[in-house]
Amino acid sequence: MARVAFADGLEVKALTHEPQLRAALADPRFARGVQHWKALHEGDVDPAHPMAQMMRIENMLVMDGAEHTRMRSLVAPGFSPTVMRTLGPTVERIVDAQLDVVEKAPQPVDLKADFAFPVTAGVLSALLGLDLERMPDVPELIRGSMSGTGEATTDQVRQAIAAVVAHKRQEPDEYIVS
Repeated sequence: MARVAFADGLEVKALTHEPQLRAALADPRFARGVQHWKALHEGDVDPAHPMAQMMRIENMLVMDGAEHTRMRSLVAPGFSPTVMRTLGPTVERIVDAQLDVVEKAPQPVDLKADFAFPVTAGVLSALLGLDLERMPDVPELIRGSMSGTGEATTDQVRQAIAAVVAHKRQEPDEYIVS
């Protein structure tokens, strides 16, 4: 478990290895979601803190029990070994393209901002079946939603999801979001 310290003094813990993550998920004492964050509810954490805002975004990562299991069963087929193998060439293209961007960028580069995040956003978008040419703002929406930068971003993410759902209803495909 890694200790994550924010500049303002807030400390949280993050599970960073699969065996520990699996153990915590199987442990009934472990609960996810902002509703279980005692320090927030007792006023020890500012509700406007980016971590608190990030925890308020409803998704399966912060769901417990039956609701998490239900959501996971819906997306599990999209993460099968077969799907992951077919995604390989796409991941290679995304990585190669971003390496070209990094190579041409003024040096030194910020590997997290200029490589890791764009690759992650690209792979996640490909996995979900999001067309970045139709939705070029997806990487910034991902960045904003994962950083908990505020209600505007949350509203923008909800609007983008609604647009994707409407599009996928018109043109369904084999991706997770369809």
